[in-house]
Amino acid sequence: MSYRVLVSIGGKQRKKHFLNLQDAEAQQQMWEMERIHGAAASRPKITALTVTELREAEASLQILKGSGLSSVKYLSPVGISSIPI
Repeated sequence: MSYRVLVSIGGKQRKKHFLNLQDAEAQQQMWEMERIHGAAASRPKITALTVTELREAEASLQILKGSGLSSVKYLSPVGISSIPI
């Protein structure tokens, strides 16, 4: 069995075949990050977050964008402080 990963980045399609699922998923994640952030912004960033935590953080920032709120305002050195509602 083989696995194929397809993506379109910047109007150009890429395709790659893999013999195992783990390699295919790793390539898919790399291309997905490049697609979302664009080629210039796809430089690796060092973080202690898991992939899931990073995606949740990015989604949270998208929600806050344009709301007039800042994520920094509600963070404390030991975690997240209470948020007034």
